[in-house]
Amino acid sequence: MPHDGAIAVERTDSVPERATIIRFSQLPASEQSILRTGVEDGVVRACLDDEDEATSAMWSFSNRLAGDESYLAYRDDHYALWARMTDQVYGGSASPPETDADPCC
Repeated sequence: MPHDGAIAVERTDSVPERATIIRFSQLPASEQSILRTGVEDGVVRACLDDEDEATSAMWSFSNRLAGDESYLAYRDDHYALWARMTDQVYGGSASPPETDADPCC
């Protein structure tokens, strides 16, 4: 079983009418930090064996995702989201990351 997590973030011009919108400005600072990295780099990864703030933030954010219809509102843009924590996928409005780097190595 994988011991890592990844959150992919993709800018999009269209958001489904029934989408769940997660407002960046309303998130805790730790979640804002990892998502800022995701917006800038397209993906944020963490080794879930680590007990640090980033790992905790990834777990808490992944629990906010509501199926395949969750989107992030950041500044004036919307972002599709995809999250995998260990072997569980939490959201799928964005594509999975192209590379499967393992931050636990």
